[in-house]
Amino acid sequence: MDVSPSRLAVYKLLIYGGEDGRPLIAASVAKALGRAEPTISRHIAALKRAGYIKPIKGMESAIHAFYGFDV
Repeated sequence: MDVSPSRLAVYKLLIYGGEDGRPLIAASVAKALGRAEPTISRHIAALKRAGYIKPIKGMESAIHAFYGFDV
């Protein structure tokens, strides 16, 4: 998978979570990075397809909450 700086930034935010350590949603990641939510959603989808992240069990996948795997 091509790892762009933007995609890496998304991945890091998803792994480390918000300031309180809680999982982030796509809108929060978009706001933190100053990017459009559809752009962030595409990065999330690519990371998911590559197996780097997966949805948190019990949470609606529509809210795009994820945790990361060590690479």
